Amino acid sequence: MMEWIITNKPWLQYILLGTLILGTCLQFLISQADNYQSQKEHQKIQITLNSINDHLEALSKVEGLDRYLQDIKIESLRKYVNKKDFEELQNYLKDFSENLKVKNIEGIKTATSKILGIIPTDPFFRVYHLVLKNSYMMKNLLSGEWSIVQVVKWDWIVEGNEKAELYINTFDKNGNAITLGPFTNNIISMLDQPINKSLQVRFQSSGTGRFEMTPRSFRIGWAVASKESDGAWKPNLGLAEFDPYFRIGLQGELEY
Repeated sequence: MMEWIITNKPWLQYILLGTLILGTCLQFLISQADNYQSQKEHQKIQITLNSINDHLEALSKVEGLDRYLQDIKIESLRKYVNKKDFEELQNYLKDFSENLKVKNIEGIKTATSKILGIIPTDPFFRVYHLVLKNSYMMKNLLSGEWSIVQVVKWDWIVEGNEKAELYINTFDKNGNAITLGPFTNNIISMLDQPINKSLQVRFQSSGTGRFEMTPRSFRIGWAVASKESDGAWKPNLGLAEFDPYFRIGLQGELEY
């Protein structure tokens, strides 16, 4: 055997070299194929996400969903809702809007239940679920005496001769920087303007009293509000729900 190997050594070396070259080429081709497949999958995911965003953007312009489907909510839905559930969710959102428009309570109730089956912690539809349990409350809501409004709450200590305020820095639809506030009622305060997916809260105080603030206690949610005699809306903390997926970081920035 060894004599045969020695005799054919030159040819065996060429065969070994050829095998190594062929193996290297195959490894390169497999690597290229993996990269191509990964790129195709990434493109497919991106197309799906863009389609989801387009559908939700369109739904944000229909009745009853214009304030709900703000940029921060669309971003949250894209992150936390399973892709396979999006098509059903979009259909249920459309059903909700159509039934709200014609004031079909049973239709609203069915759509709300279906939506909560997909996003059970959603504060907007949890508030609707609370209202739907009572025909009197639903009647007030549909008549315009009550409304579903966006609210915020946070924890702080303000004592003595001290004045404290909260501001929300965000952007409008045109990308212009805007500041909402000042807010002074930390138990529950109503937002009278939509907020963008980019948000930062800022606290300031002045005086000679005591002030302590916990930035991460800041919460965004929805509540039932009643119309006061002066035309202003007053949110009800007992009929409020807050989003568990919106958190404020140590620097006051929004985290999902």
